[in-house]
Amino acid sequence: MGQVIEQRIADRLNASGIERGRATALAEAIDAETDTELLARACAEMDDEERARHERLFRDLDDLWDVLERSRERVGVEPEELQQVMTTALDRAGTRLEDAESEPVGAVKTFRFDPADPAFARDASWADAFDDLRQRRRKRRERVSEWRRAAAIRAVSFEPPVCPDGTDAPEVVQVHLEHRLVRRLLSRFLSQGFQSDLERVCVVVGPGAQPRVILLGRLALYGAGAARLRRRTEERRAEIARDLTRRGNGEARDLARLLEAQRDRIAQAEKGFDPRQLALPGVEDAERRQRERDHRHWRTRLAEIEREIEEEPARVRASLRVPCFPAGADRSRLSLVANQLTQYRQRCPNRRASILTSNGSTS
Repeated sequence: MGQVIEQRIADRLNASGIERGRATALAEAIDAETDTELLARACAEMDDEERARHERLFRDLDDLWDVLERSRERVGVEPEELQQVMTTALDRAGTRLEDAESEPVGAVKTFRFDPADPAFARDASWADAFDDLRQRRRKRRERVSEWRRAAAIRAVSFEPPVCPDGTDAPEVVQVHLEHRLVRRLLSRFLSQGFQSDLERVCVVVGPGAQPRVILLGRLALYGAGAARLRRRTEERRAEIARDLTRRGNGEARDLARLLEAQRDRIAQAEKGFDPRQLALPGVEDAERRQRERDHRHWRTRLAEIEREIEEEPARVRASLRVPCFPAGADRSRLSLVANQLTQYRQRCPNRRASILTSNGSTS
C-alpha cells in the first residue's frame, strides 16, 4: 500500500508540480485515483507473504510436536503412571493422595499436601522435599523456620496446569521424575527390602498378537546400615582397574628396557665379532664351533628381539587390563579376569627368565 501511494504522489508532482492555490485540489485528485491494478498487485504480494509466514509457523509447530512426542517416548512415563506410583508411595507413608485433592485447573486435577500431616511430620527430611513447592524463594538472611511459616505450599499436578486463557497456573507445579518430592517418595521403594519380603509384582501389558510372559528379577546387595554394596563394589573395581593399569604400564616399560638393553649387547657383540680370530693358533676346535654357533644365534635373536619390543609390552598391558562387564554380569565372566591374572603371574617370571638367558653367552 505504501508503494502505491508513493507512486501516485510522485506521478502527480512530476506532471505539474504544486501550483499556488491548487494544493487542496491536488490532494483531492490524488485521493480520487483508484489505481486498481497497482492496489491488486500490492495486496497479492502481502497475501503471499502472510501465507508463507503461516506455512512456516505451521511447519515449526509440527516440528515442536514431533520433538514433544519423541521426548515422551524416550522418558516412557505417562502422567497416569506417575500418579499411580505416587499414590502407592503415599499409601505406604501413611497418607492418601485423594485426601490432598485441591481446586482443578480446567480438566487437570491438582493436589495440595500438608507438611503438618502426621505421615510427613514424623520425619524432618520431608521438609526439604516440600521446600521446592514454596510460593517464593527464601530471602537473604531470612530464617528457614520463618520462611516456611510465611511461604505456603503450592499445589501439584501430573499434567500441564494450563488456564482457559492459555497461561500456566501460577500456584500449581507440574511434578516429574526428577522433582525432589517425587524422588523422596520413590526412595521408599528402594528401602522396601528391609521392611518386608517380596509381596508384590508389577504387570506391564504391551502390544502384540502372540501372548508372552517375561519375568525380570534383580539382586540387590546391602551391607551394614543399608549401604548399597553394589556401588562400593563398582568403586573398588575401579580402584583395582587403575592399579592394574598402572602396574601393567610399569611392567611393560621395564620389559621394553630389558629387551632394548639385550638388543644393544647382542649388536655390540655382533659388531666386535671377527671370524679371522677363530683361525689363530691356540683356539681349539670346540671353542671355534661354539663361537660360530653363538654368532648365528645372535643374528636370529636380533630379529626376534625387534618383534618382541613391538609385541611383548602390549601383551603385558592387555593381560592386566580389566574388562568392562555390564551390571549383572554372571560369575563365569567375572572369574575370567581372575584366571587371566593368575596365568600371567605364573607365566611372567618364566618369561623374564627366558629373555635373560635366550641370548647365549652374551647374557
